[in-house]
Amino acid sequence: YNEYKSYLSMAEGDYKNTLSSDFVCWVRGLPYSVNEDEIAEFFNGCRLAGSVENSITITYNRSGRPSGECFVLFADQASFNSALAMHKQSLGKRYIEVFQSDMQDYRQASRKSDSCEYEFHFLN
Repeated sequence: YNEYKSYLSMAEGDYKNTLSSDFVCWVRGLPYSVNEDEIAEFFNGCRLAGSVENSITITYNRSGRPSGECFVLFADQASFNSALAMHKQSLGKRYIEVFQSDMQDYRQASRKSDSCEYEFHFLN
């Protein structure tokens, strides 16, 4: 099962690597049980760069559990700015931090979502 799950994650990551956007956010503080649809709902009113599944990448730690972080690709500057304005807003009982990121970090997360060793390049 784990091999199959890894294969699916890799295949999805390869597809996600074909996407591109100048408007990438790194999000942390997420509830561990959150899914892509709930993240999309949190950013309601912000246009994603593609489908929910292809615009949002939840990261996982080495043991395969959600890290409480994700990357989100937005379609345009206005949506990106609106997303950044969600910094420290609540999702459930958690407050969410939203930071500017880039495609390099997004692609790295898409390929290595089973590792907690990321080298982020913040643009703040």
